[in-house]
Amino acid sequence: MSASSPLVKPAATFPVSVVMECVTRQANRWSARTWRAVAVVAGDSLSSTPVPGSPIHSDTESEQYLWRGFSLELYKDATESYWRNLMSPHPVLCVICQPDDDGQPVPVTVTADYDQASAGMEADDTVYAVPMPPGMYGWLGVFVVEYSQPTPRKARKGKQGLQEEPHASPPPRVRHPRS
Repeated sequence: MSASSPLVKPAATFPVSVVMECVTRQANRWSARTWRAVAVVAGDSLSSTPVPGSPIHSDTESEQYLWRGFSLELYKDATESYWRNLMSPHPVLCVICQPDDDGQPVPVTVTADYDQASAGMEADDTVYAVPMPPGMYGWLGVFVVEYSQPTPRKARKGKQGLQEEPHASPPPRVRHPRS
């Protein structure tokens, strides 16, 4: 895929930030912490400087952190994957995370490409799907229309490509006597 190649530059980029949530659940004497991506915030006003996990919300059960400095990068050769995403009942952005030294997920990439998200899962990264922001949906749709290349139709084989079987005569009709 082009996104992993350092030689291929994205055709378009859009600044985004990721909201991660840590939920603490108490089970008997033990507590368990679970992480998940809850949103991707899009817009030009976001800082392009990477800022790891700034706290934005906290209560007795959960904490939310904002990870800034990401860009959603779009590549011309991935328009088919973007199109499948846009045509799904619930278009998403995928947040690909890798574990830090403590085993907690840290966002490393935001993508709209199902194939890139799938490659992340195959590489044992954690991938979270979050709803696509409405403004991002329109921007991605314009990109797909502008850069998609329709796949050429394959020619169908004519009769010369098919071998015909000799016609067999129909089976004889059997008459049943009426009672």
